[in-house]
Amino acid sequence: MKTTELIKHSAAINVERKTTYLQQFTWNVMLAQAFHHLVDAEEHEVSVKDLCEFIGLDPRNKEHLKRSLDGLVGRKVSWDVLGKDNKRKWGSAALLAGYEVEGDTLRYSFPKQLRQKLYSPEMYARINLLMQRNFSSKYAIPIYEECVNALIANSNLFRYRYGETELIRLEDFRKWMGIDDGQYEDFKFLNKRVIKEPVQEINNNTDLQIQVEFKRVNRKVVALRFKVTLGKHESGLASLPQPVVKNLENITLIDLLRQYNVDPDKVKKQLLKKPDYVQFCIELLEWNKSRGETPKKGDAAWLYSAITARQPYNSPKGFTTQAERAAAEAKRKAKEDAVAQKAAAEKAAADARQQAFERIYASLTPDERAKIDADAVAQLDAFARQKYDELKRTRKKISSSPLVTAALQDARNLLLEERYQDKIEVE
Repeated sequence: MKTTELIKHSAAINVERKTTYLQQFTWNVMLAQAFHHLVDAEEHEVSVKDLCEFIGLDPRNKEHLKRSLDGLVGRKVSWDVLGKDNKRKWGSAALLAGYEVEGDTLRYSFPKQLRQKLYSPEMYARINLLMQRNFSSKYAIPIYEECVNALIANSNLFRYRYGETELIRLEDFRKWMGIDDGQYEDFKFLNKRVIKEPVQEINNNTDLQIQVEFKRVNRKVVALRFKVTLGKHESGLASLPQPVVKNLENITLIDLLRQYNVDPDKVKKQLLKKPDYVQFCIELLEWNKSRGETPKKGDAAWLYSAITARQPYNSPKGFTTQAERAAAEAKRKAKEDAVAQKAAAEKAAADARQQAFERIYASLTPDERAKIDADAVAQLDAFARQKYDELKRTRKKISSSPLVTAALQDARNLLLEERYQDKIEVE
């Protein structure tokens, strides 16, 4: 397993925590392993041996892993319980849709609703999985994730040096952390086990330093806020959350720039403020090269010049970005789906109406049916009547001619509608 960093939807960070530490860590690792194929594959797989070693379990003892996976399948989560997105978004799903172990291979899948959210982050956090291996408290992971996200939210102002969460009501905090009614009712114990200890663990084992601010009403704590700074383990821009380039193999823009020998630190401002334009420049470079237009001074020089240009480059004729192509494809697909849905609805309505006519016809007496059939034949147009007479003369079945069958059915339906309107009931 090479994946040590997880791209995680920030709305999925704010879930009701009723999972064990092992379940949380296992789920994070499985998500990281599957991330690059979340959209194009419904099922993912990982080596049981690798997974167990990564999360610190003995690979020979499968029972611990089984209990953890069973808990993930049965655990419902609701996201955005803190209402931190600009628009309220809420929903529920299981952490894991299902899994199956065959030999050393673990196959698993995520629920569709959760999969889409995790792959298409509107806000995102990159979580260093290796840091989480140092956490012994299950409450440390959600607090750590939330503080990383707070650091991202303030990145333009403080360049990843400072951030703070929204003020969280105490009852919302209890719900978010998965504290059941009757558990830690005394704030003294809640503060010790669910706040102080995990915060201390994060401060000791990660590059974040967190302080907790409490809001009191009549000396009673009613809300809290986490304030986070980049601490003593600071390792620069590359180690912190970065914009993600979508649909380019899901690697970071920083990694992509390095492949072109462009120093990310020299375009740090553009990465933070205009990640979409940086991606545009990379795609434009590749498009130019595909047409035989190789930069005279090399890819790195051209890319740096394009990214840092005072006047942003425009799209040349015939060039479209991956995002634009994806949007056009989505629009085309939506149009096709709308046409297909309309056709299906019209067919369903026609089928229902035909069934209503058939019910009326079946309810008639033999004499009434004979009268309807004779009148229907009389209403056939000249061509259909000629074909009908030929079938009768040669003693062939009427059903052997689709044209005559359809013409008779239409004529009969018109007569039934005219004479038995009160009996037509479309289900």
